[in-house]
Amino acid sequence: MIDYGEKNLEKEIALVFEEQYKKLFGMVYRMTENIQDTEDILQNVFIKAYSNIKKFRGDSELSTWLYRITVNEGNGYLKSW
Repeated sequence: MIDYGEKNLEKEIALVFEEQYKKLFGMVYRMTENIQDTEDILQNVFIKAYSNIKKFRGDSELSTWLYRITVNEGNGYLKSW
């Protein structure tokens, strides 16, 4: 587990999101089967992660936390149908 300094968290979340984007895109696309919806969901994921970065406790990797947010957003999309 990496100990992120609070001031570096915003940069780190952007880097992790960029590194994981293709993987997250594929996961969400399999849920939605729609490129536009997938992009919208991933935008929401980034906004939620960035807005809630102070809630990140460091119990896991940032990528794991981001993955969980993505799953929750994807499931929310599916429930809305």
